Amino acid sequence: MKKHIAIVISVLLWCSCSYAGLLTSEELKYNLQACKEGQYASQNNQGISKNLLDKYCVCYVNKIDESLTKKDLEYFKKNRRYPERFNTLVFEASKQCYLKVIAK
Repeated sequence: MKKHIAIVISVLLWCSCSYAGLLTSEELKYNLQACKEGQYASQNNQGISKNLLDKYCVCYVNKIDESLTKKDLEYFKKNRRYPERFNTLVFEASKQCYLKVIAK
């Protein structure tokens, strides 16, 4: 699970989002594709269908998009990294989507 979270964090840190909760369809598509690639490659996901991993990624990308604030994005633009609270957002989004999609 930690490896999975690390992959997703690194993917999202490469994103150059411009509006909190208002990612463009292109930005959402990019993040969704990156999430899927990370999930498919993860050793932790052996035996989980691509269909479930796709649903997980949709949930995850949407939760991250909904959770980011303008202040987070301003911090990212200034420091080229997200504030410490972003780690908590990533963990919570991952946990909620895992329970909603994978564990049910």
